[in-house]
Amino acid sequence: MDISELGLSAEAARNLYTGRANPQVVSRLLENRRFAPLTNMIALYFDDTLASGFAVQHQMYQTLSSMLLGTGREQPDARKSTQQAAQTAALNKIPAYQADLTNIQNQFMTVLREIKKGIGTETGQAMTKGLME
Repeated sequence: MDISELGLSAEAARNLYTGRANPQVVSRLLENRRFAPLTNMIALYFDDTLASGFAVQHQMYQTLSSMLLGTGREQPDARKSTQQAAQTAALNKIPAYQADLTNIQNQFMTVLREIKKGIGTETGQAMTKGLME
């Protein structure tokens, strides 16, 4: 099989070949059932798919906030509640990439925990007389 058939760049192949990237770690990542969906999440992050949706959502919150601030001008009691509602709408905005990054981080950490669990280490073993000796 030719390296180009895998879709890897020459630099990626070079990193594996020269040992700059740990091939055992790369293999474990690629073998994990959650890793392929993670790479798709990263691709969506790179092409701004979800961020553009959040940008539209932010525009909606801004419009709602503006609409709320434009009402209740004649009634002092209503003015306070509409200002609070407008502030609440504005607080619902989150950075456009935050949801992407949080999902990617959570998924990647899940992948790492699963791999670590599959490897198994002696760190988590209870201290016994045999281990002490």
